[in-house]
Amino acid sequence: MPTRLCFALLAAAAVIGGAGCNLDSGSGSDAQVEVTRQVQRGVTPGERTLAFDSYSGGVTLQDTTASQAELTFVKRARAGSKKEARRLLSRIRIEGRGDDQEFAYELTSGAPGRTSVDVRGHAPQNVRLRLHMQNGDALLSGLRGPLDVKNENGDLRIGGAARAVRAETRNGSIEGGLRRLPSGAEVRLRTANGDLQLTLPASASADIEARTEAGDIDPGALTFSDRDLESSGAGARFEGTLGEGAAPVRLRTENGDITLRRGTVRRLPGVEGDTTARDTTRRDTLSSDTTRRDTAGLPGPPPAGPQQRPQQQQTAPYTDQPPRLLRAPDQNRSGRDTNAGPSPVPSLPSPRADTARRQQ
Repeated sequence: MPTRLCFALLAAAAVIGGAGCNLDSGSGSDAQVEVTRQVQRGVTPGERTLAFDSYSGGVTLQDTTASQAELTFVKRARAGSKKEARRLLSRIRIEGRGDDQEFAYELTSGAPGRTSVDVRGHAPQNVRLRLHMQNGDALLSGLRGPLDVKNENGDLRIGGAARAVRAETRNGSIEGGLRRLPSGAEVRLRTANGDLQLTLPASASADIEARTEAGDIDPGALTFSDRDLESSGAGARFEGTLGEGAAPVRLRTENGDITLRRGTVRRLPGVEGDTTARDTTRRDTLSSDTTRRDTAGLPGPPPAGPQQRPQQQQTAPYTDQPPRLLRAPDQNRSGRDTNAGPSPVPSLPSPRADTARRQQ
């Protein structure tokens, strides 16, 4: 009897083990496949605000001394098969529209829950930037123009700002570092759930108000002419003046700590270098998303001879007012901007050159 019982137990174990293997193989059939494609765009914003409206995906922008923004949009889609992922990829739209006040890229998708678009590239260092996001992190390095950044879910990192800054997120932390703080330039950082950190130059003249409902405040080593730090329930409140208090600085979080630091930040560490993502599938050849540039409706061929970046950049008049949140009116389906002047010679291959390589 003991021998028969042993064989019976071994047989039962084999059956259970086999069933477990079947369960594992079944779960493998639900694996997701990710497919990506790149779309390259270029625009010369001039004195206009450069804007992005994104539904999902991260944004990484660095400064350039050129007058043209060179951008790479990386589309991503996930599905149970490569065929289905490519179908979802085709439902992503990148629309560029502009007027004499703003040039805006609007990113939309017919399947927002399974797709996203990352934005990476370079923008003129003095550009006025408006960035509205829903899901994703934003890294802005070396951009010195007025910045208006809003997010729903994700962290915001800003380094090298030199004018007005408004940064807000609901769920995420905000890190801001200033190159300089002109008189009257307003800085506002706000989050509902997350920490705030702001680095100010030693020469900054600012009127600072900071408040957290649940967390601590660290004023750092800044030299205040007067300061007041007190606890408030589970949180804290701080008021302080640097110099003559010429620039208002407002920091607010519902749940998180607030930290002030002294220093001059020119760029975000670790963000320098080429941020262009690699294409893991093929170049996007959809008729609505081929490589296009903002050329005022005149797409003629690039000038002959060696291509060089212009030595002088086009700068906007100095102002510390935040960017005006103007929405560009709908124009033709091509997304061409009919208000900008001719763009300078681009550093990336022209759309005609891209098309020639695909035909080969």
